[in-house]
Amino acid sequence: MEPRSRRPPSLLGAPSRGDDPEQEGGVVTDPALADEPRIPDLGDLVVVLLAGTLAGLRDRLAEDGFDPAAELVADLVELADDYLTRVAA
Repeated sequence: MEPRSRRPPSLLGAPSRGDDPEQEGGVVTDPALADEPRIPDLGDLVVVLLAGTLAGLRDRLAEDGFDPAAELVADLVELADDYLTRVAA
């Protein structure tokens, strides 16, 4: 029997990468370019699908009486909607 290949460690416990502009190798966005419109890409489509799925989950949780969970998912829906509003602007 062959030994199983080792999976890479989970990223959930790892520190974030690329979020801190001071961190070496991080991506820094030029503030002058932030006002320019950009073309929506495949990632934006994924956010649209995610927002729709989360909205359905939120409604389902609220109907079934899981109000704290529904409020948490509602916050996620709001974040996705805010992102999509910024992209569309």
